Amino acid sequence: MILRRFFSGFVHLERGLVSVSGEEATRFLHGPTTNNVNGLVASGPHHHAQYTAMLNHMGRVLFEGFLWRNRLRGDELLLEVQG
Repeated sequence: MILRRFFSGFVHLERGLVSVSGEEATRFLHGPTTNNVNGLVASGPHHHAQYTAMLNHMGRVLFEGFLWRNRLRGDELLLEVQG
């Protein structure tokens, strides 16, 4: 649960995780997202997380969130979205 200050009140934001794993996980998520999923690496000095959006077949945004590669399981991608 995340609370963020918004003007004079608070907005309650809940986030959830979607796990996609396996040999085809990167290829599966590369198409409907707005960023290059192939660039995510599990370790090292390179990026392991990115802000992205999921698109429908017409290219319209369905939702936004963060996508990162699990550092403990290199074949697992985690997509954090508003729940």
